[in-house]
Amino acid sequence: MHEHEHDIGDLNVEKLLGAAYKPERAQAAFVRQVEKAMMSEANKLQPESRRLEDSPAGLSGHPQMDERVKRLRRRLGWAMGLAASLAACFLIYYARTRQGDALPPSGVQPRDITELIQKLQPAIGDKVFGMTAKPRPAAPEVKPVEVGKTTVTQAGERKRITLGDGSVVYLNQSTEITHPAPRQIVLKKGEVYVEVAPRELGSKDTFVVKATGRDITALGTRFGVNVEEKGPGVIVTQGRVKVSGLGDVITAGQQLEPGAKKATGAPRATHVLDWTRELMAAAESPLVPCSKHAGGALIAVDPFGQEVTLTLRNFHIDVHVEDGFARTTIDQTYFNNN
Repeated sequence: MHEHEHDIGDLNVEKLLGAAYKPERAQAAFVRQVEKAMMSEANKLQPESRRLEDSPAGLSGHPQMDERVKRLRRRLGWAMGLAASLAACFLIYYARTRQGDALPPSGVQPRDITELIQKLQPAIGDKVFGMTAKPRPAAPEVKPVEVGKTTVTQAGERKRITLGDGSVVYLNQSTEITHPAPRQIVLKKGEVYVEVAPRELGSKDTFVVKATGRDITALGTRFGVNVEEKGPGVIVTQGRVKVSGLGDVITAGQQLEPGAKKATGAPRATHVLDWTRELMAAAESPLVPCSKHAGGALIAVDPFGQEVTLTLRNFHIDVHVEDGFARTTIDQTYFNNN
């Protein structure tokens, strides 16, 4: 393609840009009305000898003023066209966003809608703008572990515990820890992941994990520790960690392999700490409120017309995926108490 030739796509874009804005012409009667009003106001400000008439005949003999009026008319035509375009855009926006009989005043930003509804609630009653989500249920309360208590997990078992200072400890399977003092745990075997709570204002107590002769001191962080024969291994996901016997501080994204004397780059935390995912999800409040019919329900009516809920004894789901289609089969077994 030669330099003077243009791509057909560029030409089309140029045509679209050239025709993108075509303001509508204002109605002639409206223009004359506005012009007459402006001429009347201009005459009030001019001396008696220089007053103009609002007819073309009155403009003869005033060449400079005649040219000014022509320019004024052209500018007025463009202004009226622009105003009409803006009004059309506003009407389209109003038609698409109107909810009920009420409309927020102009100038209201989206972030102010919630506050506006709260202020207008006494006046509008039950009317609301759009759908309102239900509040998320509160997370289940967890009783903190007492100082001096030992927590153990068996093979295939994982736990999430909370300490008195608000720190959270995740225990992998086959793990044993002891909580001898506030902001301190002893890892005897297994693997833990700790979310350290900030210490109280003015307190100098740091969070310490003791593992096979080494102290892992948290400097406001989240980290994991696993115990092996060579020594403890540490991975930091947030903040910094100080390990006794190691000169450098381990920062987020680094790990200390068991028996190593220098920190190295850590692999993906989502892969190494994948075992904590279900525990974290269980600790959060559910997005959907619990239902008494969760898992299915079978309700019968006795001879007296009273509803009787049968007991669910067995629940089994089988999912078969093939060629992008999933077939789900649910088997439920109920016990008839009557």
